[in-house]
Amino acid sequence: QAFFWVERRFVYDGLDNFINKTHSDEVYLEYPSAVLGFFEHVGLLVDKRFVNVDVVMDHLGPRIEYSWLKLAPLVRDMRKERHDEHYGTHFEQLYTLWGSYAGTYCRLEKTK
Repeated sequence: QAFFWVERRFVYDGLDNFINKTHSDEVYLEYPSAVLGFFEHVGLLVDKRFVNVDVVMDHLGPRIEYSWLKLAPLVRDMRKERHDEHYGTHFEQLYTLWGSYAGTYCRLEKTK
């Protein structure tokens, strides 16, 4: 449910607006956090070679791309807010890996 909500309903319009929306709608924090956390964990497992990258890309590649494109601005702002340049890096690495699997299909963007 979180994936579909992020794909269909999540609109990021700056960190202040995001924080304000989380006060009135807990789903606005819960679902993006769940998606980000899921891909961060999957990315860590791929990075440590506990999970085969081919399996992840075959099953999650397009969802990685779409979710990253939706959440990347939030991740960038959270890195600044938390003074943590590593926030979301495993998710970002998955997105970059997907680019090498998908070739021109992936709309790779510079995140820093």
